[in-house]
Amino acid sequence: MGRISLKESINRLNKTKVIIRIIIALCIVGFLFSMAFTFMNFSQTYTEHYKEEFIITLNDAFNNIHNNRIVTNSVENGTVKGIIMDKIFSGEELAFGEGLFINENSFKKIVNKENEEVLVEVPLRMITPIFSGADDILWYLADSNGDILNTSIQGRTAEEPLTLGFTKNRLVYYSKYKLTNDLTLGIGYVIPNMIFWIVFIGALAAVFLLWYFENFIDRTSTTLEEIIKGIGMVKSHRESFSSSIKDIESLNRFLDDLRYQKSKNEDTIRSLKKEIEKLNIELSTIKEKSYLKLKNLMQEFSTSVYKRFFDYEIDIEYFTELALLTAQKLGVTSKEELEAIELGLLAVDLGTIYITDYEYKKRDENEEFYHRHPIHGEEMFKKIGDFELVCDIVRHHHERYDGKGFPDGLKGEKLSLRSKIVSLVSSYMAYVLPDPCGEGNSVETALEKIRKEKGKKFDPEAVEAFEEILVTSK
Repeated sequence: MGRISLKESINRLNKTKVIIRIIIALCIVGFLFSMAFTFMNFSQTYTEHYKEEFIITLNDAFNNIHNNRIVTNSVENGTVKGIIMDKIFSGEELAFGEGLFINENSFKKIVNKENEEVLVEVPLRMITPIFSGADDILWYLADSNGDILNTSIQGRTAEEPLTLGFTKNRLVYYSKYKLTNDLTLGIGYVIPNMIFWIVFIGALAAVFLLWYFENFIDRTSTTLEEIIKGIGMVKSHRESFSSSIKDIESLNRFLDDLRYQKSKNEDTIRSLKKEIEKLNIELSTIKEKSYLKLKNLMQEFSTSVYKRFFDYEIDIEYFTELALLTAQKLGVTSKEELEAIELGLLAVDLGTIYITDYEYKKRDENEEFYHRHPIHGEEMFKKIGDFELVCDIVRHHHERYDGKGFPDGLKGEKLSLRSKIVSLVSSYMAYVLPDPCGEGNSVETALEKIRKEKGKKFDPEAVEAFEEILVTSK
């Protein structure tokens, strides 16, 4: 796979920002819609009971016409007391069954009683008490044109209300039941003020979360762009290293030719040697400067990580000194190994760039995602250049001596000494540094924790060397 250019890396980063914004917005919208859907189902279930009781009560009234509040009149030749039926009933025929009519005050229905047609009038006040015990229920009856026939709504309106609206400064959700083609029973559930404010505050919280994540994404992307640019600078220095090395190799080959020919021109050979030494010094100077730039970049990054997750300004140089002294105590003398340990301690959390503050706090609940940050860190450091020793530390700083760590589950002698030292010192940092909820542990308390993990999480020899260094450095 070809290397990705700096410009392409930044373009991919910007596309990722857009995708994250869309996902966050969809989650918030989905949350609000699910709240609304849940409330609608609750309201309909709540009002369904009153609708059923309304129908049962009305039918019972027509079946119990001997009640003294129910008016009955005989129907003879289409008239009641000499009055033609058409004049009694104004408006359209409304039906629970054949011959049912309604006006503002009563239901009317023609029933057969002992082979005789009887007009039965049931006062509306016999039916509506089923609603009177509920302060959170409003009701209305409307005809096929949407005109209100009767209602419990104060300051009654002539037209049927909307499904969701304000009635006398109260938010009401109406469930509308089509009892017949010409009659609609509307039952409104008055939304409690507490629920209204919960939904309103929830909406404000959703807007705030969207704003917060927008700012977080911008801050993170800015940090990533700076790191990508820093990596680009390191790559350019590496190319200059390669060019200088090729020049030195060419001069060495020429010197070998002169030796084989046993040239007597010793002055020329001495001059060439001086030039080679000069180039070697220049090369060492370039490497040293580049190493210092990379070290400073990693120091800034490590400091920003602890500021981000722990809100604490860390003295990272103190801990790198502990790591180097421990390594020397264990017999590490190679400059390459010591520099790898120093850079490795600074870069252990490079992979946490991919982890949000929220995910870091929930890392115990989402271990699989958190356990991948050493791999992400190794992959990012590989792009800088030939830093295999540092990559080994970054990948294995969460491994354990007993093999129960991550990401590879290595144990014992399969772990390099440098990764064991960095694992120990980085854990000590976590033990003594304050977290956002309080103060860190004392040095003695931190050492006690390390002693308990001796032979489990940490290499016993590394623990003993570190403890001696820590005691002498007090």
